Amino acid sequence: MRNVMLAVISAITFFSAFGPSANAADKKGNQIVGAVWEVKLKNAKENWVTAIRVRADRKGDVYYDGKQVGTHKRKGDQVILVLEGIPDKLVNLNGTYSVRPIRTDNKLYTGEFESENGKKIPVRLHLLAD
Repeated sequence: MRNVMLAVISAITFFSAFGPSANAADKKGNQIVGAVWEVKLKNAKENWVTAIRVRADRKGDVYYDGKQVGTHKRKGDQVILVLEGIPDKLVNLNGTYSVRPIRTDNKLYTGEFESENGKKIPVRLHLLAD
């Protein structure tokens, strides 16, 4: 029963993060509502480096610079983030991010990033308040 309650609280907290407090407009001026996530990857020196910031909306779309670049979905306590449309300068960030929360406030997730070429790298997603 405790696990069920924890899962329900986790889901409510996660989806409330995609609320109206995180707003931005795309290049056409259309309002995009969603949570801002900072993606950090481990570099060769084992340091966490900020790779990109994306916005995830309630419908499952992910945006970068006002353009849809991927999707996200929840599978139990796991979040799957798939980026496919990242611009050329950041194209190596395209791939699948599989993460789980490591804090009870659901603001920090950790897991693995698998790039389109199959390389696997540790990843962290930080929910940013804006």
